[in-house]
Amino acid sequence: MFLLIGFATAQKQQLDIQRVEPAFWWTGMKNTELQVLVYRKDISAATTAIDYGGVTIKEVEKTENPNYQFIYLDISPATKPGIFAITFQSGKKKKIINYELKTREKDGAEYKGFTSSDVIYLIMPDRFANGDETNDWLPGMLEKPNRAEPFWRHGGDLKGIENNLDYIKDPSPKPMIC
Repeated sequence: MFLLIGFATAQKQQLDIQRVEPAFWWTGMKNTELQVLVYRKDISAATTAIDYGGVTIKEVEKTENPNYQFIYLDISPATKPGIFAITFQSGKKKKIINYELKTREKDGAEYKGFTSSDVIYLIMPDRFANGDETNDWLPGMLEKPNRAEPFWRHGGDLKGIENNLDYIKDPSPKPMIC
């Protein structure tokens, strides 16, 4: 019976960490500093410790809001990927969370940057091009198109888009007059 009571008391003495951001990180990054945000009620009262080769705490910042703690880590280039413990202690309450450093798959220079192949066009057919004026106004429509008025319909249609596919294909900027 005493063992059960002792276990229940130990459970109540745990700090309940509600959020850690980012959830993990990578080894071998060019910038060796990492800021980890920890959220839980009154976390600023806790002391923080890490014991993992190549990872050191540079600073622990406690904000005006007692529910946040920012841990600034230095992750040396020689640090091995793995899971390490971050220990939070406030009086008799203690919480150990596991934090993962993953293997970096590619060097940043290997990633391709933004190119014209990443561009997606947003076309508003009514404003893009009018390819078939016979469908600009049909019986039952409330207003006829009027390109001189910015908030009126302009009469553009799918035929107008089809007629200007060469304009869409060429990524060089040029004004379109329809």
